[in-house]
This record gives sequence, C-alpha cells and structure tokens, in this order.
Amino acid sequence: MEWLVNREKIAKDLIKTTKIDLKKNYVNVYAYVLTDKEYIGNVTDSVKSKLLKDLICEIYEVDKSLIFTLNRKRELVDARHALAYFLRKTTKYSFSNIGEIMASPLRNRDHATILHSVKVYNDLLDTEVYHKRRCLIIQEEYNKRLSDIDLTNTYTSKCKNIVANFNKNQG
Repeated sequence: MEWLVNREKIAKDLIKTTKIDLKKNYVNVYAYVLTDKEYIGNVTDSVKSKLLKDLICEIYEVDKSLIFTLNRKRELVDARHALAYFLRKTTKYSFSNIGEIMASPLRNRDHATILHSVKVYNDLLDTEVYHKRRCLIIQEEYNKRLSDIDLTNTYTSKCKNIVANFNKNQG
C-alpha cells in the first residue's frame, strides 16, 4: 500500500480518465482512496435495491425510516408501490424476497402484498400522468446512477495499471 502515500499523482491520472462524482455513495475500490466512500465490486441486486430505496425516497420526498412503516399516508403508500414495482422490474428478486426487503418491524409483507402493490402501480401508470412522470424521472435517474457505478467499475484495470506502473517506478 505504498502508493497511498503519494496519491496526488494517482488522483490526477485517475481523474483524467474517469469522472468520479464525489457525492455518490457507491464507487470502485480504486476510487475509494480518493473519495472515502463505500466500496462495491459488482453491481448486485442488493446494491440496486439500496440505490432504488435512496432514489425513490428522494423523488417522493419521504424519509427512509418511514417508508417501511405501517403508515397509510398517500405519499408513503405511493413510494412503497413505486419501490415494489422497480425492485421487481430491475432485480431478479421474487415477490417473496421483495416482501422481506420491504418488511416493517411490526409486520412482514408477503408475496401477495407485493404482487398487489406492483399491480396497483401499473394501473396508476396507465391512468395517472403524475405517476407516469415520476416513473420516467426515477427510471432516468436510476439509469444515470447505475451507469456511474458501472463506469467506475470499468476503469478497474486502468487503475490497476496506474498502481502497477507507480510501483515499478518506485522499485
């Protein structure tokens, strides 16, 4: 880990080839040195679900701690429906797995609840322009954030080469 000491040189080389958004919570291990953010190796379904939770809470302007409660306020219900819909659409999770992810401390959501939630959101997309707009915003922002994660992952080999060249020059 000698190259950590002289990270200004690596940072300049890395930033020239990779756009790294320092506000993101998900970056590659080689960008971790620069940003002190969470490391992810691959974009798994759990990473996607975390990304969707954050994004939907942001778009629907609800608190993350309230989204899984038994509260029936319209904005929370809409956010839960949207989350169930996008988890089903973008991950390989079954309805039961999504129910476990969306479980509240007081009550587990079973596959029928998630199935109903996805169906309701599909119906809302067909009839309500408001929900259609939000769906498009969520989809666009999700794809953008996911491509940012993938972009940092594709530069892993370039970063390894930078580190290897730096180590050669030092030794």
